[in-house]
Amino acid sequence: VANPDASKGLIYAIARDNTETIRSEKQLMMAEKKFRDVFENSPEAIFVEDSAGNILDVNIAGTALQGDKKENLIDVNIRHLVPKDKFVRLLGDYKKLFFGAVRTVESSLWSASRGEIPVEISGKKIIYGDTAALLLLVRDVSERKKMEAERANAIIEKNRLREEQILLSIKVQETERNRIATEMHDEVGAGLSRISILGQVIKTSINDPKMVASNIEKVLNSSKEVQENISEIIWAMDPKNDTLENLVSYINYFTSEYLEDSSISFKIDLPNDIPSMTIDGKARRNIFLIIKESLNNIVKYSEATSVTVIMRLNNDLFSAIIRDNGVGFDVTKTSRFSNGMFNMKKRAADINGVFKIISSKLTGTAVYLQVPLDFCNKLVNNS
Repeated sequence: VANPDASKGLIYAIARDNTETIRSEKQLMMAEKKFRDVFENSPEAIFVEDSAGNILDVNIAGTALQGDKKENLIDVNIRHLVPKDKFVRLLGDYKKLFFGAVRTVESSLWSASRGEIPVEISGKKIIYGDTAALLLLVRDVSERKKMEAERANAIIEKNRLREEQILLSIKVQETERNRIATEMHDEVGAGLSRISILGQVIKTSINDPKMVASNIEKVLNSSKEVQENISEIIWAMDPKNDTLENLVSYINYFTSEYLEDSSISFKIDLPNDIPSMTIDGKARRNIFLIIKESLNNIVKYSEATSVTVIMRLNNDLFSAIIRDNGVGFDVTKTSRFSNGMFNMKKRAADINGVFKIISSKLTGTAVYLQVPLDFCNKLVNNS
């Protein structure tokens, strides 16, 4: 900076070293260029807006997101780019972004080509030129929202199907238990009718001691059958008994009670370890009824003196063998057992099991039952 003094013929000058100033200006220019390169080439949409929401700058990705040219977006207020029902809320969010109260908000932009686009907006206050402004990083989250909606719908559908399965399970269980109750009610009713008839016979034959004694014995037997049937109803109807352990335990109890009063000696061989497993009530009852029918046939027809009941759990299979030392029979000629054998085979087939009988006059009779536990458990899971 120089000032001449003509009267003295002198020039007064001050010199300042401006190397740092030039260096700073160059660094600033480089920084601005770098910012501009990052700004323009960013794959994310970037908007610069003033505190009133007017667009000061927008990058290429931003124009692509908006579906418009840059010159058409500059100085446009954000209210014209946001769905009307979202603007009031977004205005409040912008204030929070501007003052640093939040870092990210979710909203929507309106595109002439795509319609409403869900976006995630991250903002930071900057100085743009001489103006306080917001630097906004705008991410299109359409795919994420779509996936979230699909996941939500999948969960809703899964829950709906689960509710349907639960209702179906309740209905199936209710139907099955009603069927059991009706079946057992008929048996109990028949037993009570038999007791009533025997009581009338005893009453009319009071003067015949032998007849009275014989019929009293029949009454006692019928009473025991009724009691057993009632016990079965209680066991079959209680869903808390739908476990493998309870099934094995009840078969053990029933076999002991059923054979104890007969002249037949018996042995029950139980599994060493019984896993904790839920079994469908229908499967539980079918297994029990097959074993009950087998024991009933032994007591009534086999003339056996000993019975062995073996239960095993191997390779996810429940196996039961009921073996007696009776007279045996020809399995091809089973007219007196045909209904019972048919029912046992059908019950086994209903639970995906295998049922067979081997019998001879020399070795007696052996009933074999094998049921896959995963199928019994699957019935429960499907329910």
